[in-house]
Amino acid sequence: MRKLISQYVIVVLVGVLLSGCQSNKLSPKNSADPVRPFLAEGQKAYEAKEWETAITAYRKVLEVDENSLPALYKLGNIAYRQKKLAKARGYYEKVVKVKPRYNKAQYNLAVVNLALAEKHFKFFTATAEVETDITPVANLLGHIYYFSRGSSKASGDTTALDELAKKLKYNSQY
Repeated sequence: MRKLISQYVIVVLVGVLLSGCQSNKLSPKNSADPVRPFLAEGQKAYEAKEWETAITAYRKVLEVDENSLPALYKLGNIAYRQKKLAKARGYYEKVVKVKPRYNKAQYNLAVVNLALAEKHFKFFTATAEVETDITPVANLLGHIYYFSRGSSKASGDTTALDELAKKLKYNSQY
């Protein structure tokens, strides 16, 4: 009888210990992604164009995962919409550093760089010596203008991003 009680106590203790281990076990139900609520909050605010709320949520994501591609990419988009081009470039550069084949980030980075280059080309044309032929730069500015506004036509010809890159390289004499 004593042996039977001892076995019963052991079975109960093992059962209690195992149930205690299961409650601490990291199962899919118990180990929710800690950034998921912040990403959802950020996305909701982003869609509502509530930029400050979205920024706060995405920064909370980055506190947990500094390389979160969705958070970095959306922060880049927000900075671009707020006309904070250097900040947008920084976010997109971090995205492509983490994932070089992130096509949307590569494209947005190119657009930001064009917008930043546009400012410098405008400065150049405004401050160039009177005798300087600024026609190539003015043409390039026209292409950048149409490209940045989503149009593919400038002066009757089709302009793509790689065409703009060729023009930038060609006009680097200045």
